[in-house]
Amino acid sequence: MQNETTFTYGKLIDISQAIQSIQSVNANSKFTYAMVRNLKTINKKLHDLFTKLQKEHPQSPEYLEYGKKISELQKEYCLKEENGAFKLTEDRKFSFETPEKSKEYNSKCDDLDAEYKKALDGEAARIKAMDATKKHEVDFTPYQVEVGYVPSMSVEVMAAIDCLITEKKTSIIT
Repeated sequence: MQNETTFTYGKLIDISQAIQSIQSVNANSKFTYAMVRNLKTINKKLHDLFTKLQKEHPQSPEYLEYGKKISELQKEYCLKEENGAFKLTEDRKFSFETPEKSKEYNSKCDDLDAEYKKALDGEAARIKAMDATKKHEVDFTPYQVEVGYVPSMSVEVMAAIDCLITEKKTSIIT
C-alpha cells in the first residue's frame, strides 16, 4: 500500500484514530514525527470535510429544540454524581431516584419523540447523508517511515497505519 494517494474519508478516519491510539513511550523521533505529520494533514482534511458537511447538512432548528428539551428532562429527572456528571448504571443508562421517576422520564421522552418525529427523521437522514461521505475519495500522500523505526503495537493499529510504513529507504525519511 505504499505511495497510495487516494483514500476514502473513512480510511483517513481509521488512520487518524489508530495514530491517536498509539501509546508507545519507546517510539523514536522519526516515527513520532511521521505520525504527527500525517495526523496534521489528515485532521486538516477531515476538518475541511466536517465544515463543508455542517454547511451542506445543518441540524434543523426543530432538532436543536428537541435536544434542549431532552437535556432539560435529564437535568430534572436523572441523578448526578458529586462532580455534576450524570450518574450511570452499569449498563451505561441514566440512574433515577425511584423506578417511578424513571417511568415518568421515559414517558416524557416518548412524548417528545412523538412531537418531534419529523425533526428526528430529518436528523437520521442528515446523519445518513454525512456517513455516505466516508466512501468519498480524497487525495492524500502519506508521509512514510521505515519499518525499522516502528515501535511494537497491536496488529489492529499496525493494519490501520500500514500505508504510512515502508520496508525500503525512501527519500522522505532516511
